[in-house]
Amino acid sequence: MATIKVIKLNSSEELVTDITDNGDSYTLSNPVSIVYQKTDKGLGSGLAPYMPFATGDVTLFKSSIAAMADPSTDMLNEYNRIFGSGIVVASANDAKLKV
Repeated sequence: MATIKVIKLNSSEELVTDITDNGDSYTLSNPVSIVYQKTDKGLGSGLAPYMPFATGDVTLFKSSIAAMADPSTDMLNEYNRIFGSGIVVASANDAKLKV
């Protein structure tokens, strides 16, 4: 079963991807690198293609991974906006509706 994860590689690169476990490796579908940039409001982030000249899915060996976690709601929403259904998950701060 595939799921969206944030992965920190041993090389310090950080990825957001749809990942499937294959035993000793993972299949990455639509992987993107997290790119950090300085903005007027502090540190910002963006997404850039990972291995942009490769076609299809990417095989990543488990020995290349330093850490893996679930993405924040904001990161998941941005990834889904680009690659997914476009469905945005409301955060806890959005729970109060004004009627």
